[in-house]
Amino acid sequence: MKKLNLLILSLLVIGSFAFAQSINVTSPNGGEEWEKGTSHDITWTATGLTNDVKITLWKNGVLLGLIAKDIDPSSGSYPWTVGTYIGGTAPADVDYKIKIREQGGESFTTEDMSDGNFTVSTWSFSGFEQPEPDKIPDLVIDSITRSPKHPVMGETFTFKFSVFNMGNGTADASVAKISIKGPNTAFFKKLPVRILNGHSLPFNPMPDSTWLSEEFKFSKWGIYKFTVRLDVDKNVTESDENNNEKFILVDVSPVPDLIVCISNNKRPGVGKKTSIHATVKNVGEFQSAPCKLRFYVEKKGTNEYDIPVLHPGKTHKITREERWGLAGTRTISAIIDYYKKIREFREDNNRAQSSYFVRLPHHKKTTHPPYSICSSKAFNKPW
Repeated sequence: MKKLNLLILSLLVIGSFAFAQSINVTSPNGGEEWEKGTSHDITWTATGLTNDVKITLWKNGVLLGLIAKDIDPSSGSYPWTVGTYIGGTAPADVDYKIKIREQGGESFTTEDMSDGNFTVSTWSFSGFEQPEPDKIPDLVIDSITRSPKHPVMGETFTFKFSVFNMGNGTADASVAKISIKGPNTAFFKKLPVRILNGHSLPFNPMPDSTWLSEEFKFSKWGIYKFTVRLDVDKNVTESDENNNEKFILVDVSPVPDLIVCISNNKRPGVGKKTSIHATVKNVGEFQSAPCKLRFYVEKKGTNEYDIPVLHPGKTHKITREERWGLAGTRTISAIIDYYKKIREFREDNNRAQSSYFVRLPHHKKTTHPPYSICSSKAFNKPW
């Protein structure tokens, strides 16, 4: 019985909290006739709201657009230029309503809408109607994002930006230009842009943006400047021609790049002890962290070796002493950073493979001067 009473009490508390929050649109609330372009206050009463509110304009039961957001509900009014909303202007008509809704209310969202329709009328003077203003687009760069936020050399970097039409007219097809300037870099690319009045395709209930993106890889570390310029070919006549450019600065960090080289074309005799070498080198532009080298010799197995911190240009040499009792070709391979602990400029140059020919006494000791073969495959270095 005590648990039941506690449950009822909890429900009463929750219910009383919910009913304590309320908002009520008082103007326009139905029957008003407001001239487009004139100033009128949207008014309301609110009780118990803890979050800001937003105001939206509705036409014939369909959301037309956002008028304003982040408004203190206790203010009770908002000055409105009749017919306007973010991204457009409503035509004169008789079927409009205002909705006011609490922002961020998860459990109990509080809102209210005009009880009846109000009219947005054209302005008239001496019996003449004011003509509709020219419908002119206005393209802006709404947002620029990047991924990852802290790129490194050799990493795929995605640069993404959105284009939004803030005007009240449809924007013709146009071209945006991306420019990149940085260490030993000067690059640009043009991208097509196509958006409508106040929203993109496909249509969303609220004005949305058209997103465009490009991918890059940086061969050098340093500061890069990414600039976006809209309508570079001047195909669109806009209400504001001075808001078509934005830029961001991207700091690209240096990284290490480890390679491994192993000796090749030595021809040890059967039963003779032979030194087999694997040399790790940092050919990158930043010091590497400690890592592991896996060194495989056919018929002798795989050993793991600790490789210390290597600064750019530095090397570390590993030697195995082996001997074979039978003649024949023996495969040798080495893999640096086997467990992928290090973020490198290249991840595809960590493995080298070679072979030794174990000879009998009548075989030649060598067929040509010994050399090393490296995982970078960029060069063969004399051993």
